[in-house]
Amino acid sequence: MLVATLPARAAQVVSMDLQELSKNAEVIAVGRCTETSSAWNAEGTHIYTTITIQVSQYLKGFLGPQIQFRQLGGIVDDQHLRVPGMPNFANGEQVIVFLARDKAGRYQVLTAEQGKFSVVTDPETGISEVKGNTMSSHVLTRSFTRTAGTTSNPSELNNFINKVKSYVGSFNK
Repeated sequence: MLVATLPARAAQVVSMDLQELSKNAEVIAVGRCTETSSAWNAEGTHIYTTITIQVSQYLKGFLGPQIQFRQLGGIVDDQHLRVPGMPNFANGEQVIVFLARDKAGRYQVLTAEQGKFSVVTDPETGISEVKGNTMSSHVLTRSFTRTAGTTSNPSELNNFINKVKSYVGSFNK
């Protein structure tokens, strides 16, 4: 098995809060990852993973009932290409993605891991919560300040969606 990791400079990103992510994203979608597939590029020099999201709700923009985008990194046979800071997607995972076009006009997750959130439902309460990963968890912390005496949980899916919608709405005024 060969594991390659690209240098950290290849994955440097600008830190953004939820308002900045909402402003800079061309598309914000809630959905479920239905497929991930990795393959070598035509030159055989890099592995790319194609991610397919079945969209249940758009918070900004529209790309149809399904979104498909490609990112650097993945696994083909026993060859692994890992890119620090790139988000991981799992089949069946419910996600919120913030997408923008790269220089070639292809949609990518905005600011790497910061632009991808997982939605997890608590089996006991049935409440869906938004979870960050290594880079996006700070977005939640910086974007939601709990006021003393409030009972709402800022990471609850509906609260997160409403916050994003309020930001998107403020940009359209």
